[in-house]
Amino acid sequence: MAELSDDLESLDRVASEHTAEDEERLDTLCASLAASKVLSNSVRDELKEYKHKLATTRTEIESTKSKNQSILSQCQAAEARAEEIISWLIAVEPQLRDCVNANMSASDEPEKFAEWERQLNDVDQFILRLETQFAEAKKESSSKLLIHKLQLFRNRIQERFTVAQQMMLRLARPTDFEPRLAKIRHVISSVEAELSHVDVLSLSPEHIKTITEKAKELLTELNEIKPDLEYAQQTGQVLVENKAVDYPERLLTDLSVLCDRHKKLVMNVLMSLERLEDALPLTQRLFRLRTNLNQQLTSVEEVTDYLENADCPQSRHDMLQVGLIEFGSYKNLEQVFNSSATFLAFVYMQRSHCIPFLLIIHVKILDRWLFNLSLSFNFYFTC
Repeated sequence: MAELSDDLESLDRVASEHTAEDEERLDTLCASLAASKVLSNSVRDELKEYKHKLATTRTEIESTKSKNQSILSQCQAAEARAEEIISWLIAVEPQLRDCVNANMSASDEPEKFAEWERQLNDVDQFILRLETQFAEAKKESSSKLLIHKLQLFRNRIQERFTVAQQMMLRLARPTDFEPRLAKIRHVISSVEAELSHVDVLSLSPEHIKTITEKAKELLTELNEIKPDLEYAQQTGQVLVENKAVDYPERLLTDLSVLCDRHKKLVMNVLMSLERLEDALPLTQRLFRLRTNLNQQLTSVEEVTDYLENADCPQSRHDMLQVGLIEFGSYKNLEQVFNSSATFLAFVYMQRSHCIPFLLIIHVKILDRWLFNLSLSFNFYFTC
């Protein structure tokens, strides 16, 4: 019991020493310890996340640094090459201009022109590389400086390159283009000047033969320049596409007009030649008829003069008959009438087939002439 009492006293003493405030402090301490543990875990997690972000940032910094170094290297290389090309273009441009002004061609100094052509090809390839780099740089948002520099270099080079390339193309164009074009113009103009004289302007068979030969010569000249005209059209189109001429639209229009004039002249000469060839046999036949008719008229006039001056009192009928028999003109004149009638009928049937208007007029005159002669002959014969 005594021991139990001592224990109780000890408990009372302990209980009196540990008041409610102590209990509150203990509770607060326990709560603080618990909160500190949670905070420690949170800090640890944040530190891990921070380390990860720091590593990522370092990686991005290294990548950006490497990219910027690449951009700087590209800009420096492009600028150095661009300045070299621009300096060469500035130096070669006056030389090319002097060659153009002197009407030189690539065949005059082949080695020099070959070197210039090689250099211009290198410039063209460099411009293509700049365009490729420019397209790739536009995909990267951090390459604004590179985009600006590449665009600046390309524009500066392109301006000089275009001028030099156009002069090179003019020097490299065929040397026979201008002479052949001048030949085409001369032939077409000369044929146009002669065309009005190549037609049925006279009923002389010899004259028509001469004009027919002239028409054939003109047609031959037009056929001979046809290959030159085709060459000029093809070469002119190439020169325009290569921008090797100063006024491309004017050149194309000129070539088109020359082609149309050539086609029109060929058609007109062919039509004139057809009219001449159709008229030649008709004029030859007409010439023979007129000659024969003039001979018969001479015979009739001689008989008429004989009857008017005759002293013997014979009848006009008998004397005319004797005179016709004597001169052999009756049958001849009858043959002239028949032949002329056949010829006139043929000409009238062919009027719609390129018979010249001048020939139609003369045939009508011959028709009237034969009609009057027939009346005169019948009058004298029946008197």
